[in-house]
Amino acid sequence: MRRCQVRLFIDERAPARVAAIVNPRLVEDGSPVGLLGFFEAADDAAAAGRLLAEATAWLYAQGCGRVRGPMNFTTWHDYRFVTEGEAGWIPGEPYHHRYYPRLWEASGFAAAGRYASHWVADIDAVLARFAARAELATASGVSLRPVEPGDLPALYRLAVAGFADNWQYSPIDPEEFAALYSGERSAAGAATSYVAVAGGAPIGFYYTFRAVLPAGETSIGKTIVVDAGQRDRGVYHLMMSAWLREAKAAVGRAIAALFHCDGSPALMGWERAGAAFKRYALYEHQRA
Repeated sequence: MRRCQVRLFIDERAPARVAAIVNPRLVEDGSPVGLLGFFEAADDAAAAGRLLAEATAWLYAQGCGRVRGPMNFTTWHDYRFVTEGEAGWIPGEPYHHRYYPRLWEASGFAAAGRYASHWVADIDAVLARFAARAELATASGVSLRPVEPGDLPALYRLAVAGFADNWQYSPIDPEEFAALYSGERSAAGAATSYVAVAGGAPIGFYYTFRAVLPAGETSIGKTIVVDAGQRDRGVYHLMMSAWLREAKAAVGRAIAALFHCDGSPALMGWERAGAAFKRYALYEHQRA
């Protein structure tokens, strides 16, 4: 975050604001990706359009090859807009006025990345589908335990390596990761999150937590990562199965949250799991 170049654009009459961000660690085709974040605006398409145009022009002038948003520095922080979905909010998803996507679309932006949170419609069916791979993990010596404070350095290494190929990913420093996964966030998931261990060392983790929604208390499956060298052992399936069994026993409802619809979680079948709780989009400026 401290390496980023940032310029804040404000229209006090609208009112509206947006930060133009150059993250030197986020590069595509040899050029940095310009980011627009910390967006706030009244429902005034003309004013928002002027502000976004000015910020976008500044990013292109800094040598950015493309401009995307909303993103507050990196995908480790707040990013995306909610584009559709039901009432309720879960930690980690965007929280904003519903007209924001319309303002950006009117200003020359189009969805470049799609994301979703889906209800797990039939927990038993998913458990049955994952059973063989989960048993393979256990038979090969993989076990699960709760997350402990001393795990943070190992979880950081797993996350940085495991997410490195994700679209729009850029690395963060250990202290920034520690700040993100400590305090309230750590406390919220402490009782329901898992570390996968083999040979005495962490080889994966799954961050899950509870949220109170209009439908009732719900178990949220948020962040999962497995060491690349261990992915043929069924570690993913073992952690997912543990989460779903706990969710079924405790609250009876589960949501696979905030996955990239073109990424590996979607390929695992979560986009077909059940009705969408929310859909989200990351936008990109369409150059004339």
